[in-house]
Amino acid sequence: MSHDDHYPATRDFPAPWLPAPNLLLSSRFTLLQQLHCGTETELWTATDSAAAPGSPAATVVIRCLSATQRPHAHCRTAFHNETLLQQRLTHPHLCPLLTSGLLPDGSPFQALPYIKAGSLRDLLKQHPEGLSIAATERLLQPLAGVLDYLHSAGIVHCDLKPENLLMPESAPGPLL
Repeated sequence: MSHDDHYPATRDFPAPWLPAPNLLLSSRFTLLQQLHCGTETELWTATDSAAAPGSPAATVVIRCLSATQRPHAHCRTAFHNETLLQQRLTHPHLCPLLTSGLLPDGSPFQALPYIKAGSLRDLLKQHPEGLSIAATERLLQPLAGVLDYLHSAGIVHCDLKPENLLMPESAPGPLL
């Protein structure tokens, strides 16, 4: 089968369909609430019916194109291609992709683990005087490692900013 048989992003679509709480995706994920709505993507919390109830894996993040991007075939294709790349990447400081699927309008989504964390931006706000040199080194070493990993795979992260670096309580460094 060709790529187009699996992925209907070869044409532009009508006005965007809008996600909403309690919507079931892929017979598995139930949207809870929107976490973030940016220019390019939206993030939603969701429950995963495939995970054991009450387990940390029962809550996930659904990442999808924003309403302004979903109608455009080139945006859907770029997001789908990004998902294909993410499926083959593993690094301790890279947020793993759990699975992916299609929204009711045919646009792609990604399911990612919900990581109870703030971002580097949140950490910087807590320390207006700045971070110590030692703390900065503890952040930059893992970040340099994951960027080196991505670059060795031919990938350039085009949206590196404090808001996109998660600072999980249980990990020894940031997650990209």
